[in-house]
Amino acid sequence: MRGEALVLGLSDHQSDNTRFLLFINPYVGYGSSAVVYNAYYKPLNRRVAIKVMDLDMFERNQIDELRRETQVMALCKHPNVLRVNGAFVMDSKLYIVTPYLSAGKCTLEIEHSHARVKRRLGKRMTPSD
Repeated sequence: MRGEALVLGLSDHQSDNTRFLLFINPYVGYGSSAVVYNAYYKPLNRRVAIKVMDLDMFERNQIDELRRETQVMALCKHPNVLRVNGAFVMDSKLYIVTPYLSAGKCTLEIEHSHARVKRRLGKRMTPSD
């Protein structure tokens, strides 16, 4: 999907309206089990990140655990936890919709934050003259 725009029509079973996702600058990053895309999500009228997981890569018990984990993530509401705006399955792919964070990789932000905390603590622990 890299370098392509993709439109997905998704049926909203409660109102029978069709929602659309448009991958605008598709490839953002990847992990061991998913690829993340930059997208426009019509229900929220905003830019989001879409984590796409191929369910064919998982065993049945792993899929059940993944379903539970996604449900728990959707319930989490804390400023330090990435919110899940929605999740759905289409064909054999799981799509998890989260806010788009333009600051870069989360691991880099954690490393920088950790370094800032160490510097602050180091200043406090330095003996005064």
